[in-house]
This record gives sequence, structure tokens and C-alpha cells, in this order.
Amino acid sequence: MGARQSTPQSQVRQSTAQAKVFGTCVSRRQRQKTMGGCTVSPQQPWRQPQWTQKDTAAAIRCLSNRSVWVLGNSVARHWAFALAAILDGVRHPKQMSSTSREMEKERCGRGGAWGGQRPNSSAPQACQGACACDFDVRSRLGPHAALLFKWNFALDDTMLGIGFADLMTSGIPESLLRESGGELSPGISPPDILIYNAFQQSQRAPALAAQVTRALKARPGFHFYWRATTAMCDSDKAVRADHNEGICKLNERIERYLCHGRRRVRLLDGFGWTIHRCDGYDDRMHHSRLAFDHVTAFLRQECRM
Repeated sequence: MGARQSTPQSQVRQSTAQAKVFGTCVSRRQRQKTMGGCTVSPQQPWRQPQWTQKDTAAAIRCLSNRSVWVLGNSVARHWAFALAAILDGVRHPKQMSSTSREMEKERCGRGGAWGGQRPNSSAPQACQGACACDFDVRSRLGPHAALLFKWNFALDDTMLGIGFADLMTSGIPESLLRESGGELSPGISPPDILIYNAFQQSQRAPALAAQVTRALKARPGFHFYWRATTAMCDSDKAVRADHNEGICKLNERIERYLCHGRRRVRLLDGFGWTIHRCDGYDDRMHHSRLAFDHVTAFLRQECRM
């Protein structure tokens, strides 16, 4: 007799059995303690001790005269606003309520089809110049300090038309600062600390990883943080599970390259911090009520607090 052919039902049973053995990406990630060569991410930021005035003072000393860049989408944009607020003395998430998303859009542009453009424009189109905004932190952190948010959606080994490593070494060219229409302060230093996220063109991860290695070798004091793409909170639980399994696999593919070997890449597990935390979400994507704890977890790791 020939071999028994599998039926659709038997294939489903087989895949279900394999899932029980190997688990989904989400369950696998929750069991992992490390991500290859990346530094271990802080765990469960919501269980940190309460942030105090002493912590703020320590963070200011730690970031004194250092340039911090936050790259990503509108979730990352709120990170930059939260970090600026914490350095201004905010010590509790409830004190962040005055930072509305509409104000963030007005100051730093909006994502999606708008691609970083500010909402006073008549129609969605790509923004001009650096597609970024910066915050006045020099009065607190010193004359050489900077805090910059830049829109970034796709993984690539080039940004703004120049190599990623060159950008990390030289900073944003003056020509692009001029094209930004005066939205950025002149003389922004290259980043000493980069908090990076992107979720498009994950096939470019090997090229980006090579550029990150170049930047880390060229600047031994440069700290590169990969902030994993955060979970979605769709109201339909089946849709939510499907989306988050895809996001988890996306993070896995990127981390396979960024965390390979000894690249000195630092991990902020935004996905692990947000999966099953829908109670803290504003909508299916944004989670401003969770961001305070996420940013202070980063500060505690960076500043060894």
C-alpha cells in the first residue's frame, strides 16, 4: 500500500501538535531570558520602585552633555516627550496628562501616510529635510546636550541619503537642518545614545546590523538601543493575537542580526513590556500611560541606577 495522504484536517492536527511542542513566537519570547548577544532588557517596568526627585537628579547627571536621539514612529515620538518631561521633573505617569497627542503632532509631525509632516499641511505627503524635532534640554543637561526625535519607519543602512554609521558619527548635515524649516536647533551633536525602532523592510536587517557594528567600533562610547516594536491591542482578540504573532516574528528576525555575536547592542523589549497590557492603552497602538515606566526603565539601565 502507498503512503497515506494527509487531509486538511490531519494537517491542522499536525500543525496544532507542533504548536504545542514548539509554542508560538509570543510564548517563546516570554520564556526567553536573553536575546543572543544583546544586553538583557529590563523586565516588567511597571514593578520598578517609584521614581523620585533623587532619581531625576541622577538621570540629569548621567545624561549631562550627552546627545540622545529617539528614532521610530508615533510611539517613539511619545517616548521623546516622556523623556523630556521626566528630565523636567515629572515623577509620576499622571503628571503626563497635559502632553496630548495632538500637541505632539503639531510640534513633531504625524505618522502613517503623513510620514512625519505636520498636520497644518493640506494633504498627506513626505516631510522635508530631516523629518525631526528637538527639545530644549541644554539648560538642564549642559550646552552640548541634545534630545532629538526623528521619524523612522524602515530598517536601512542609509538614512537621509547617507550611511547610517556616518550619520551616527557626523550628525545631521547642515543642509538638511536648513530644509527642516527652522524646526531643529543648529549644531545638534551626533547621538551618544540612540534608541532605535523600525518595522518596515526587515530584510534590510543584515545591512543595518553591519552599519551598527561600524558605528560602535568608530565610537566606543556610543550606545545603540534596539527598542522592539510594541504589541497591538485590537478589540477583536483573534485579530490581536494574529497581529502580535506577526510583530513578534518581525522582532525576532531583526534581533537575529542585531543581537548576533558581540555587537554591544542594548535591548529594550517594547514587545514584552506591552503584550497583555491592553488596560494601559489609549487605542489599539498607543500607550501613553505605560510610557513613563518604559522610559524610566531605560534610564535605570543606561545610568545604572
